[in-house]
Amino acid sequence: MASLLNGSEYLPTCKTHQLPALKSVACTAQLECGYPCGQLLKWKEHGFPLCADHEDFPKECYFFKIPTEIRCRIYEFLLPDKSIPARVGDSFTGLRADYSQSTTRFLGTCHQIHNEAVDTLYNKSTFAIAISNSSNQMCNNHVTTHNHQPPPFSGVPGQHALQDYQMQLMLLEQQNKKRLLMARSNNMPLPPLPLGPAPVAQSTLNCAADAQSEDEYTGAFGSIWLPTLAKQYFDMIRSFEINIELPPKTSSAIFPRHFNQVATAQQAQPNEEQLQNYIYEICDQLHQVMGRLELIKPSILHLNVKIVIEAFQTLDEALAAAQILLKPFKRLRNVANAEVHVSWKTSDIPHNFRWVHISTRDETIATPTSFFGYLRRWQMDLSSAGPLVEPSPTTASYWIFRNTVKEFMSERFAAMYTGLEMDRLIRAGRVAREADDLVGLHDVIAEFKNKWSKVTDEQRRLEDRVACSLDFIGGMMGYGGSEWPTPARNGEGSSKGKEKVKVEEEG
Repeated sequence: MASLLNGSEYLPTCKTHQLPALKSVACTAQLECGYPCGQLLKWKEHGFPLCADHEDFPKECYFFKIPTEIRCRIYEFLLPDKSIPARVGDSFTGLRADYSQSTTRFLGTCHQIHNEAVDTLYNKSTFAIAISNSSNQMCNNHVTTHNHQPPPFSGVPGQHALQDYQMQLMLLEQQNKKRLLMARSNNMPLPPLPLGPAPVAQSTLNCAADAQSEDEYTGAFGSIWLPTLAKQYFDMIRSFEINIELPPKTSSAIFPRHFNQVATAQQAQPNEEQLQNYIYEICDQLHQVMGRLELIKPSILHLNVKIVIEAFQTLDEALAAAQILLKPFKRLRNVANAEVHVSWKTSDIPHNFRWVHISTRDETIATPTSFFGYLRRWQMDLSSAGPLVEPSPTTASYWIFRNTVKEFMSERFAAMYTGLEMDRLIRAGRVAREADDLVGLHDVIAEFKNKWSKVTDEQRRLEDRVACSLDFIGGMMGYGGSEWPTPARNGEGSSKGKEKVKVEEEG
């Protein structure tokens, strides 16, 4: 005979099977009438109270019953807790300090987990951006240089924990990212300059999201860098690390090890002119990055600039180059914490070198007083509150001049001048821009104006010669200067030509 133990909390059992008692639970699946099913079933720990008829009923996720703070703490054990490098080399040891494996696959579970986790990932992580004279790299993206086609990536699959997830984001957002960025940029106090097409970026960055585009937004400070991350994720980042190497080196993350060895062996020490070109080309890339960082709202919390210089014979020359590279950062405002680390490689003795490290954290003995004062003023400029810095007339004029030269070289009638000659003018304009030398930039533009006048004069002379030749030919054929017949179509001659042939036949 069946009996109930302690009320309805346990399943009804016979006298023989009273012990152990089986705890019961009612099925909570909602029927069409609006009432729960109520069928008794065996209670299971960590199980859903659903009977066999309603096993496919939508189930509640117990994970969301945990407080949000604890869930975010769980995400931190799965996501990276180290700086996200711009490129992954052979010495890469992972993205977690405890050398455990990080993962981002759980971000695709549902919208709520995704929104909570990406807030933890991008708000609390530091993302590095590597700046060179021809490209800006972030999250180990691929780059194509001007001189050669890069070999395929030969890294270990899954070496970068964020690579697969970010590639999916780039594929999903590539259609809307540029339109949203341009709409956001139109709200800036500096409107776009209506000067023909935007300049072609020096870096031809090829990736799934088409990060660098030739028709990107152009403002008074030049073109704006479009990162590989989608706009809504990039705007969530609050900590950045900018890495600059002088002279630029080939990235081991992009090229295989055997290629790096060949490139390193063939790479000669650049001369003084090449170093100056590298410095100002890097400044162009920095202006593109600063244009994108200015769009981040609210402001940046941490900005760490690392400059590694393996050139120049004296420390004063290296620090002078560092000052030029730090100048584009002065466009930023409301940066809570900005730091600078400069490392200079010196060789006092042949085949022997040492590193000199200079940081804003402490004033070392090797740091000249003037340079350390410059770093203090640099920090004060970045941390000051206020609107964004408006470009000087020299800066605005340079970018208009640069766009004009690029457009000039794209036309066929500019073939009388070589690209090297135009590049020399652009390099001279860069130097004048960074020094805010309006007179020097005026001289550069005046030289370009003389070249443009020669082209237009040659164009007019060519038009006159062609017009005279056509008039002479027309006179010999019996046509006036304005009586040329229309071109024949489908093998049919002009009407006037047919009339002449007909008259000759009748005669």
